Parts: sequence; structure tokens; C-alpha cells
Amino acid sequence: MSKKIIVPPEFESKVDELVRINADYSEAFLDQSHELHKYKERHPTKMLIFKCGDGRLLVSRFCKARLGYLRNFRNIGGKFNMGWLTFQQGLSRILEDNHRTGNGCLAIITYHFSKGDPKRGCAGYEFNVKKSIEGATGFRGQMERAYRELHYQLYPIVVGIETDEEALILHNNQGGKVYLSKMPSNINEEEMSAYLISFFSDMPEQMRYDLLPLLMGNIKHIAEIRESKREIVELNHKEWILGVGGGSAFDFLHIPNVALIAGQYNPNLGKVIKQAFGVIKSHWHEDKKFLTLAAVSYGPGIHEQHARMVVNYYNRLIHEVASEFFHELLPHMHQIRVLVDIETQKMKMV
Repeated sequence: MSKKIIVPPEFESKVDELVRINADYSEAFLDQSHELHKYKERHPTKMLIFKCGDGRLLVSRFCKARLGYLRNFRNIGGKFNMGWLTFQQGLSRILEDNHRTGNGCLAIITYHFSKGDPKRGCAGYEFNVKKSIEGATGFRGQMERAYRELHYQLYPIVVGIETDEEALILHNNQGGKVYLSKMPSNINEEEMSAYLISFFSDMPEQMRYDLLPLLMGNIKHIAEIRESKREIVELNHKEWILGVGGGSAFDFLHIPNVALIAGQYNPNLGKVIKQAFGVIKSHWHEDKKFLTLAAVSYGPGIHEQHARMVVNYYNRLIHEVASEFFHELLPHMHQIRVLVDIETQKMKMV
């Protein structure tokens, strides 16, 4: 018999909203699964997105990508290091599996900032855009050195995200930049393809072909953002979930500004969780309730009982950090543990 999950009354509306978000995403994910399979046959490049856990950075939404097409890696500040053993092993496993299929991997390493107000930028880098770019560029170099002699078809690029318009900025290895916000909104695929051939001249042809729909989607998205004239409050941090765990376990949180994801990759995970609590506290007030969400995926290759042990560890670590550094937040937060089925994206609370 499964254990009954008890939720204090003051947190019931937040938990109900979390359940609804997951149910809606899972339904859409399953409805689109056949379409996604056909899309991957035409666009077989594995798209790896390395990004900050900021709840505003929904790259699939920015690029109008199919649900489940992008493989997300999240960490505060978008900071990653090939010296993190668990992270390196997980990434290498993905590259090896993909290499056996004969397909390539495009690693999209992101940083983010706001053109309207530096304080709407990346708190993980203390709102310093130059340091954010240096961090992304440094990780790209690490990745190139780590896999250069292994003959994987891996191509890492740095991509900026300007969050006011949710617009991408492409960087090439020669120091060039392309601002998609400056591209004509009516540019066609043939024109954009020619531009990519020039800008990423050494990128494998299939990768350029598979990247193209994402860029075209972003150009369309930028036009929609401009037309919407959204209010400035929508651009600021207002997350009400602090997540810790596997990057793909949080894919269902696809609604802007809902969740801040601390990630799982830094060996000093407690430090990362502390940073995430700091961001939550920066926009917290006495009447605000929020959830912490320890989440891990399970399914083929990941035994459920193993995932349950990991999620329990993350949950305990969240409480330890909050108790030591953010004691005043404890009465205003409620801890949730979930396992997410890889094949359905359906979560269950444990």
C-alpha cells in the first residue's frame, strides 16, 4: 500500500498547481510522442542544452521545439565543469550511446542577461555578463579538450539568451556574434541556412540542418514577444518552486518563472542549494509560500528504487541547508519528493 502524502492546508493550492502542471505536460508529451519520433528521424542530431536553473529560461518554448527534443542540463549560473566526475560520466554515456547510432551531438552552452536591467540577469554570476560569457566559453573549451581524441561527432557552441525578448545570440569559434533579435522577422529558411553555412562553416551539415528549425522558431518567438508588450513584472524572478535533482526530471515545469532549479552536478551541492535559496529569498515576503522539489527520473536504465534513494538524499540536503542558513524560511516552505517516469513524464510523489 502506498504511503498517503500529507500536505498542510496552507500549501495545498501550490501542490495542486504542481500536480496540474505535470498532468498537462505529461498528456501533451504523450500526445506528441509519435510526432517527436518522426521529427527525430528527420533531425537526428542530439541537442544538449546547458543552462542556468533560472525559471525564465525555457529554451524549448523560446525555439518552439517539440516536447522532449532538447536534453536539458541545469545548474545555477549555467556553471558546469568537466572535472565533476558524475557529470562527466553522465555526459560521456550520452555521447557514447549517440555515437553508436552514427549521429552527432550539438552542445548548446548558454549564458543569459537582460538588456533592460542588469539586475534581471544571472544572479549566479552576480549579474556580470562578461563573467557569464567567460564561464560559457571556458566550458566549451573544456568540452572540446575532453572529447577531441575520442572521435565523437560533438560540436559545442556558446549561445546567449537575452531574457527581455527571449532572444538568442549565436557565438562562433572565431569571435563572431549573430543577434537573432536583429534578423528580419520574415527571413526564410533558405536565407537563414545560407547565413549558418557562412557563420558555422565547420559545423557538420546535418547539425546545421537540425539547428535551423530552432533558430527560425526563435525569430518567430521574438516577434510574438514584441507584439505582446508584456509587463515588466513578468521579466523578474518570482519562482515558487526550488528544485534539486536531475535536469530532465524538471522538463515538465515548462511554464515561465515557476521553478528555480539548483541542479545535481556540482559535487558541492549544498553550496548550490544555498545559492538557490538566496535567489528565492531575494523576492520572498512574509505571505509567500513556496515548495522545495526533490526530483529524479526513473525508467529504462534507472531503477526506481535507486531513484527513490537519491531523491530522499536530495530532500534531506535541502532541509539541512535551509535549517542552517535560512531558518526564517522554514515555516513558509513545504518539501515535496517526486519520481518522474522517463517514458511518460508523469510524476508521482513519494
